Amino acid sequence: MKAAAAYRDALEWESERIALRLAEEAAKDYAIGVREALAGDALTYLAGRLGETLSAAREAGDVLGDVRAADEAIRAGGADVEAWSHLQGLVVDLANIREAQWDLLSPPLRTGQLSSLTNRPTMLAWRNAGHGETRGFRVDDAPEILLDAARSRRYSVDYILWLSRSGAAYVPGSVEELTDEVEAAQPAPIVYDDHGPVTLRVIETPIPAPKAPDVYAHSRTPQLDYSGPTPKNPELTATPGDPVPPVWRY
Repeated sequence: MKAAAAYRDALEWESERIALRLAEEAAKDYAIGVREALAGDALTYLAGRLGETLSAAREAGDVLGDVRAADEAIRAGGADVEAWSHLQGLVVDLANIREAQWDLLSPPLRTGQLSSLTNRPTMLAWRNAGHGETRGFRVDDAPEILLDAARSRRYSVDYILWLSRSGAAYVPGSVEELTDEVEAAQPAPIVYDDHGPVTLRVIETPIPAPKAPDVYAHSRTPQLDYSGPTPKNPELTATPGDPVPPVWRY
């Protein structure tokens, strides 16, 4: 009887533990579902915040002029000090926007789904390569200042000023949009022949206008209607040269 009672008490504790674990997993999955449903709206909001941040950075940059260090701003004094302080805060805002952007684009860790574990490294590799920062990004022609910021995850005054003046900064609206940007950023495919690598590129060669025909002294304007007057001969534009003498080979 004592053994049966102990077994019954153990089952109660085990049942409670399992129920709590399942409730926690269900709540977590529900929160992930809500986050995925609202991810598009959140990314749209971040795009607006990015535009506001970069607009303020441009204005501060116009005040600073060539000032790029704190001691230079202090020596200049006045509005330069205030603009430098404001620009430092905007750098932090830019970093927060990018962190939130990649957090929303990366697949959440769902319970029992290995796909989320395999896709997250892909997002990390794209971020380190410089994707998701500017439109028209090209892997084979990426500015070094952008690559440094993407690899180090550290934004600077120089970078935010460059980004604000590039006119190409953006926040991807979805994973699909980011994927399209990554595919478009890849260099042209390369094949190899006997002479080495060959880049497959479409080259359009314009067709030159045809050369006007040569008119010789014996040229005549054709007369299609013999009931009318004889047409005037065309103007002489060329003279026939002497024929090339034959060369006999024995």
